[in-house]
Amino acid sequence: MRAILLWVWLFSFATSYGQNAWFKHLPGWRAKSTIVINDTLLTCGMNSWDDKFGHKLGTFLTWNSIKGDSIDYYKISLDSLEKDSSRSTTISYKYASSVLIGERPSFFLALSYGDKKERAFLFTLDKFHTNNYELKEYTIDTFNTYINNLVYNPSCNILFIPYVLYTKPLETEVNTVIYRERNGIRVKINEINNSSSYKYETTCHIKNTKSDKSFFFIKRQMWDYAGAPRMWADYIIKMDTNGNQLWQGYPNNRDSINTEGMQMVQKPNGNLLVSWCDYWYRPYKNMIGSQQPQLNRRNTVWFAEIDSSGKVLWRKNIKNYLSGRIKDTTQSLEHNKAIITRNGVIWTGNYSYYYNHSYLLKTDFDGNPIWYREYELYPNNTARQEFKPYDVSATSDGGYVLTGEYISDKGNIFKNGCQLATIIKVDSFGCLEPGCQKADSATTKISLLQKSGFKIYPNPNSGNFTIEIENPANDVSIEVLDMMGKHVANVERVEKVNNLDLDIADGMYWVRVKNGGAFYNQKVSIVK
Repeated sequence: MRAILLWVWLFSFATSYGQNAWFKHLPGWRAKSTIVINDTLLTCGMNSWDDKFGHKLGTFLTWNSIKGDSIDYYKISLDSLEKDSSRSTTISYKYASSVLIGERPSFFLALSYGDKKERAFLFTLDKFHTNNYELKEYTIDTFNTYINNLVYNPSCNILFIPYVLYTKPLETEVNTVIYRERNGIRVKINEINNSSSYKYETTCHIKNTKSDKSFFFIKRQMWDYAGAPRMWADYIIKMDTNGNQLWQGYPNNRDSINTEGMQMVQKPNGNLLVSWCDYWYRPYKNMIGSQQPQLNRRNTVWFAEIDSSGKVLWRKNIKNYLSGRIKDTTQSLEHNKAIITRNGVIWTGNYSYYYNHSYLLKTDFDGNPIWYREYELYPNNTARQEFKPYDVSATSDGGYVLTGEYISDKGNIFKNGCQLATIIKVDSFGCLEPGCQKADSATTKISLLQKSGFKIYPNPNSGNFTIEIENPANDVSIEVLDMMGKHVANVERVEKVNNLDLDIADGMYWVRVKNGGAFYNQKVSIVK
């Protein structure tokens, strides 16, 4: 079938930092996912415009080289399927929006808005770069329907198709049908239904790399709700391709905690590595016994390993590692996506500290941290700004590409503010500014360094503070670094007592003193 596409050549350029690290804004307001084959990136996302029928949403595809050069751009339109000018072609905004079926990219689309039901479609290109496609509809009866994900196996595809029921005013229930599709024949193998007591949703659907006869996903069970669930539990489900549940695992063993951002990957040995944040206490089970959910101010990121039988082998957290790396350790690192790489696992997501901070965390296959990165695209932007990642993909040069949206309030760079579809290409160390890994010793090895070699006072301060060094040597130096290890300032002439007056943003910083071959590190808090 010939694609219903509008073709436009895209004249845009990537902001490059050298060594194949760059970021780029795309012609839309949200980029949802990126598929990588060889040295080409294929990104899908959302855009919008106003026409004589009002405000409409659309879906775009854009091809870029691994160096950030524009190759092609398409705007997808399914308008000809219905004679309704109010309908929009949208990409799935749920867990996933695209998948690679062999070498054919597939996208989860919907005809939505207007007074009609939302129709779900799988839009599959004939090859990686083409304007020919195959379109299949997965709408369930008369219900609003969308595609949550597709698990590709050589023997069959497994599709997760939720549909929406309106049961009470302002309240909906979402049931999920699981289909097996083989040789063009679609068979319903299971259905996860809500009940009067529980609601369910599924995320993180992955294939079993050790067998094409089973797959894994996370099922969230939610209960005790008054308009919205207030307690939930995330279970790992292993299911065979006939829809039989083989086992159910429960990584979090604390009955008082609601888990956030649970993601998982399959390790080379076939076991699952799972990660989550213990951000919320459940009602009545928090420290003050409140009937409302309460924040766990001591939250952190947890890891667990589950073997092939569903048994949890171990659990641990990385609270000590994250201390000093994120701007507020009381905030939740909520994973959005995790991918397996040749020598470890990449986790991406965001946490909120005045605004959303995006991150990449690399661990080994046992959940031990290797490096942690945050990204600020416009350091000179005086307005509130944030990047929200929805996807991460590995690239052929050993690096990674983050896919999401960049948002800025009105300010000195974006006078009217902005919301821009954006991709960020980083190197194999997660660096947007190449060489950032050289500063990892200021953070990744902080537990091995002494902290008593100098004093900082007052602390916190507004940027004006004193550093007093104990027994300064001839080759003493002072450097101020941000939490990512990036150089901020240094003292030209170091004395025993040094007064600093820095005009820098609020936040936590490292002060690093080299004194006679020894390194000393302390954190300083800037609050204006």
